[in-house]
Amino acid sequence: MEKTTFTLWKRLETHYATKSLA
Repeated sequence: MEKTTFTLWKRLETHYATKSLA
């Protein structure tokens, strides 16, 4: 259970999602 990695991926996903929408 790597919570840090999960959070990191979540942030990355959100970042790319915002970039795609922009």
